[in-house]
Amino acid sequence: MYLIFNLFFLFIFVIGLTVFRNKKEQILFSSFFALPQAFLALTLVPVYWNPQKIPFLGVGLEDFLFCFLTGGLVWISVLVFFNKRIVYNFNWGITIIKLVVCIGFGIVFLTLLYFMNIRNIINPFMIMIFWSGFVLILHQEYWKIGLSGALLFSVIYSLSLKIMIIFWPTFISFWTFKNLSNLTLLRLPIEEMVWAFLYGGSWSLAIAYILDISIQPEKQLIKE
Repeated sequence: MYLIFNLFFLFIFVIGLTVFRNKKEQILFSSFFALPQAFLALTLVPVYWNPQKIPFLGVGLEDFLFCFLTGGLVWISVLVFFNKRIVYNFNWGITIIKLVVCIGFGIVFLTLLYFMNIRNIINPFMIMIFWSGFVLILHQEYWKIGLSGALLFSVIYSLSLKIMIIFWPTFISFWTFKNLSNLTLLRLPIEEMVWAFLYGGSWSLAIAYILDISIQPEKQLIKE
């Protein structure tokens, strides 16, 4: 069922990649850079949820597919609002440095919070909040990127999850509700809605930061 769940994202991903093919490099960068997040499943299974998966590198093949597709979908969500206004000056040296900063930030905070006994889904929640704050302190102008990614991605994710559960009601049983808040929205775990919003915002900010994205003013765009 987890694999089927990913098919919803694959369908939307292909549409987005086709519509925004002029920005396919950015979308694929966001997708491939998100792949290592699959190993976070090691900290979430089974305390947060425990789906049936195809074993691969210690986690699940579905985890890698999920991270690849959702990583791309976050940036597609941003492109829906800013496609023609996005400008980026790619520089390998600067990009590599920012990649190291991003990865190091995640590893350090993940470890610190883990040893502070802040585990389960709360750990990545706090990391995403801290990271968003870090980027916005450096680039206050990115707030529109973060907000657009958070809002549209959370809508895409929530609708996909809702459709999945409508057709396969037993899918909801994969979540370990005894470790959750038991709060629901649209009969979905509230933690999933929070994750989608925070991930959409923090990941869009990460890509904007790493690729040194800037948003072209509308007036300048009209003149051109």
